[in-house]
Amino acid sequence: MTTYAETLLGILEEKGLRKSDLVNNLGIPDSTVRGWWAKDSIPALDVAFKVANFLNVSMEYLITGQVSKEKKLEKNTLEKKIDRLSADQKKAVETLIDSFAADKKEE
Repeated sequence: MTTYAETLLGILEEKGLRKSDLVNNLGIPDSTVRGWWAKDSIPALDVAFKVANFLNVSMEYLITGQVSKEKKLEKNTLEKKIDRLSADQKKAVETLIDSFAADKKEE
């Protein structure tokens, strides 16, 4: 089982973020963030919720490093639907997703 710090570091790397982004964007003290790595601890629930929202991941994934079976099924179903699309349709879906992602960043 992965630790909270390992999961968090993986998410940060995947999103091109640093630990300092948590400090700067969420107002979490640097000493608190460093403590998650040094002490291998889990933050208070309200802090974990802020971190999960900022990173756009579920609390379950942030804390456990695992995706629920239900989420895996949803992803597999979506992937199967996308696989059946033509190349032009796939490009249209990709463009739509990119526009949604851009809108999310502006919020």
